[in-house]
Amino acid sequence: MKRVICTGLAVLDHVFYLPEIPKTPIKSFATNYHTVGGGNASTPAVAISRAGGQAIFWGSLGDDLNGDIILSELEGFGVDVDDVTRLKGIKSGVSSVLIDNAGERLITNYTDRQLIKNADWLPLSKLVESDAVLADLRWQEGALKTLRRARELGIPGI
Repeated sequence: MKRVICTGLAVLDHVFYLPEIPKTPIKSFATNYHTVGGGNASTPAVAISRAGGQAIFWGSLGDDLNGDIILSELEGFGVDVDDVTRLKGIKSGVSSVLIDNAGERLITNYTDRQLIKNADWLPLSKLVESDAVLADLRWQEGALKTLRRARELGIPGI
């Protein structure tokens, strides 16, 4: 089983389905709604786990309800979240996703800058246990540290 470390952001997406995305400011009513985890590192981690690989997610979450939901969902899909950092008093990332009948989407995201401010906590010594790394470039410092160390170790990175 291949081990892939995914470094970056995890968010909770609130997905609203509409006949069409409004062109002007107006109150609109969704035909359906659900929440699902999202993020350019956590979503691939789930895909890797579902495909039979061993996915490890490295990222920061707030100590809020959204963070609890994100963490629970990742764990439910078998993603290793042992090294996730929870930041006290910080809100986890969240998005509002509008999808119309044609499949077009409009996304509004909130990410507290504290979630991507510091990468000094990353357990880079654990990279030797991985077969590959995937880095979310929205967390530039975390991506650079992870990818540079992976290159030094001869581990492929995406």
